[in-house]
Amino acid sequence: IIKIDLGDRMKSILVGITCKHCMYQTHKRSETLVMSDFEPQLRKQLLNNTYFQTRCPRCGNLLYFQHPFCYVDKKHQFVILMKSKADITEKDLQLFNDKPNMRKRLVFHFEEIAEKIRIFENELDDRVIEKIKNSLYQRYQNAREIEFYDMDKQSDTIWFRIIDNEIEEMVCVLLDSYRNLSQKLEKDDMTFKEINLEWGRKHS
Repeated sequence: IIKIDLGDRMKSILVGITCKHCMYQTHKRSETLVMSDFEPQLRKQLLNNTYFQTRCPRCGNLLYFQHPFCYVDKKHQFVILMKSKADITEKDLQLFNDKPNMRKRLVFHFEEIAEKIRIFENELDDRVIEKIKNSLYQRYQNAREIEFYDMDKQSDTIWFRIIDNEIEEMVCVLLDSYRNLSQKLEKDDMTFKEINLEWGRKHS
């Protein structure tokens, strides 16, 4: 049994949203907690980046929203907590202390969630992935975005999606490179931490 306290919030909430185009005010029902084992349809929405979006009932424009959120995957042993930096409390950082084998990550924007899920479902270490991404940014200096895409066990490669001036390119990195970097890292202490490109740059 996993018990989670997200600051006395209900699991299902109504999020108030104001359309920036026509200023119409609307609401969207959303979940503050998603358990991947029981809610595969919500996992799919998170992976295709449609979970935190809706359309304005008046003008039809796409609207984005965000709220405190927790994603738990017991099968792959990881949890992702999203709150604003100003709202993170010591109590939040104590969540899942009774689960020492779970990777625990903090994110501050919903667009970070999908990549984290893909990394951990492939049983990879996001610290190594961010170090590799840092190297790729040095190679592809005009890249607007680089993100982990998938792992191919058959070819022993890791694939990254690179967007350069609206042109999308897929590049692969040998898993041997990943393993070499992984061996140089200390064991993850399994506490909540923010692991992103900035972390990768500082530790490369």
